Amino acid sequence: MSDYYFTNIEQDEHNRFILAGIKDFANKNKQQAYVLSAPLTDSKYDYGYQKGFIYLSSKMKITFFTYESLDSEDFNNYVEDVIEDIYSISDTYDYKKVLGRPRDWRQALTICCSYDKNTNIKLLLEDLRLDDKKQQRRLDLLLSLFIGSINKVTSATMNEPQNLLEEVKNKILLFDGDQTRFIYDQKRIKGKRITIQGLSGTGKTELLLH
Repeated sequence: MSDYYFTNIEQDEHNRFILAGIKDFANKNKQQAYVLSAPLTDSKYDYGYQKGFIYLSSKMKITFFTYESLDSEDFNNYVEDVIEDIYSISDTYDYKKVLGRPRDWRQALTICCSYDKNTNIKLLLEDLRLDDKKQQRRLDLLLSLFIGSINKVTSATMNEPQNLLEEVKNKILLFDGDQTRFIYDQKRIKGKRITIQGLSGTGKTELLLH
């Protein structure tokens, strides 16, 4: 598995080519990508929607993909439920005071896309890029809620850091693909020895805690 790609979606005839395109895009750009059916933060989030998924990547809009019509009631209920649950997680971890309510970020940071076998995945993904630094920080906080990489929100701010020290203190840390698999994909690592190494303060103990 690539360090830049994590998914909990089962491949089928409908999504095989788009998942391959996302993985290829992540590897070539060396940019972590998550393809999820639901937020990983809690196993209780299971929507039973099999015709789409959530695409997450730093500096890219949160994208709800489906091979149905965007007018599908099931798809729209899926999107609404996910956003409602992310807001609930945001409230639980006190992110709400930084992120605001969904109406404060939904339009700027999320998008719904339908696809078929003729879709140019590379062009589609490139169109999802965010350039606004403030929105990129808000997005990373949202991604951390999706993947369970919860940060200390007391130091988080939407303002751009003014110096290097402030930038380090306000850094939003996201699990990479290997860390995410270590926490959530127990079947893949069962029976294997896992070595965790890193400098002081890089999050080894926190990863074990999760």
